[in-house]
Amino acid sequence: MKFDWKYIANKIDSRPERERGLLFAVVLAIVVLLGMNFVVSPLLRQQKDLNAKIQQHLTMTQSMTEQLNALQIAQNVDVDANLKQKIQEYRTLLETKDQTLSQFQKSLVPSAKIDYLLESILKRNKNLRLISLRTLSVVDLMNDTALVMPMTVASNASASLDEDVKKAALEQRGLFKHEVEIVVEGGYLDMLAYMQSLESMPERVYWSRSDLSVLEYPKSRLSLRVFTLSLERKWLQL
Repeated sequence: MKFDWKYIANKIDSRPERERGLLFAVVLAIVVLLGMNFVVSPLLRQQKDLNAKIQQHLTMTQSMTEQLNALQIAQNVDVDANLKQKIQEYRTLLETKDQTLSQFQKSLVPSAKIDYLLESILKRNKNLRLISLRTLSVVDLMNDTALVMPMTVASNASASLDEDVKKAALEQRGLFKHEVEIVVEGGYLDMLAYMQSLESMPERVYWSRSDLSVLEYPKSRLSLRVFTLSLERKWLQL
């Protein structure tokens, strides 16, 4: 069946301005829903997979750390070679887990570069305008009270306690979330292209929230929160 687009266009032009506005709003809503289905939904699935991996790492690390803490307390009461060996085994497991997290971090955008990458990709699209770019507070994804080693050793501990074991009691491990909020204005399709550019970068970033609002057709505003992960708390403030 062949549509007479000219007839349809004339039919639309003949309608009152208010009805034409409502019709354009409906068409825009359909375009937004299609964009959400083909672009945003896959990103949400990837975000869910990332959260599952992070939770797995945190659970395993927390379990090993709690066991190490229990052995640490027991050692203060009765120091022997077998107990020291077990502590060393758990320290080795934790170091292995740290290496795994370090390898995972290498696939992500370094926190010091995230703002530069967001702006550089934005500059490639002349139809988008940067409204604001700000850093958010660093979030420690690990439970500080559960995963921080005891900061003091019992006063009656053996003076011959290995210095490496003492150091383990003072060591803190963390996995930190560094997040940036960027707000841009422009056309809806240009915003989708920007999000796809972020997704296709060789160094990965992830986004935690996106809010899209139509200001005045065809101009829209996108607020996007993008984050990376790091084993360091240090954060470059914008």
